Amino acid sequence: MKFKLDENVPTQFAALIREKGDHQVDTVDTEHIRGGTDHSLARKCKVEERVLITADTDFSKPLLHPLKNLYGVVVLRSDFPSKRVMISMFKQFLEKNELEDLPGKVIIVDNDHVTIRDE
Repeated sequence: MKFKLDENVPTQFAALIREKGDHQVDTVDTEHIRGGTDHSLARKCKVEERVLITADTDFSKPLLHPLKNLYGVVVLRSDFPSKRVMISMFKQFLEKNELEDLPGKVIIVDNDHVTIRDE
């Protein structure tokens, strides 16, 4: 599987993803596309068949980002989005979910639950 980390999530997510298997992880920083539009990022991820990991809640809004325009997205949404909290949330998500199931879905990870949109 291939993933792309948005600029608003901790870079430690890459190591956490790689621990789950033979996965490829790129970041918007290493690709020098930081600050681009959401639509260009979504299009790039779809073309590259990469699941986007982000804290940008706009990606969870179907009117802004219809599922047909996305390859797959995991949105981390927290009332207290510190680096420590986000890493903890993502670790818990990874413990309970298979990465291979993420394409074709928008997954919203909140502090206390996960919402999956796949239609």
